[in-house]
Amino acid sequence: MPGKLGTLISIVRETLLKFASEIEEGIEYGILSYPGLAHLAAQKHYVSSYVAPKALAQFKIKFDVPNCGKSCLRTTSMEQFDQDAILALLELAKSEGQSA
Repeated sequence: MPGKLGTLISIVRETLLKFASEIEEGIEYGILSYPGLAHLAAQKHYVSSYVAPKALAQFKIKFDVPNCGKSCLRTTSMEQFDQDAILALLELAKSEGQSA
């Protein structure tokens, strides 16, 4: 996927793969899947990271996150990407033991 979102999803994907090197990446529901942890998708205007709703709720308490759904963190630009925040979210999701 060319362009800014292609670069963004590649960076988020690399972060996921480094965090959970023991998890085998796959495709589920037509999007990237990291079983028991997260799902990752490129939408038209943003990259979506799907995790367990409970993990995302805890994450929203710790970080000022303007663009979240019940189980989805939306990242629209490289400027908005915060690797430390993503790693914290993945740690919460891992402690929950399942993704959305």
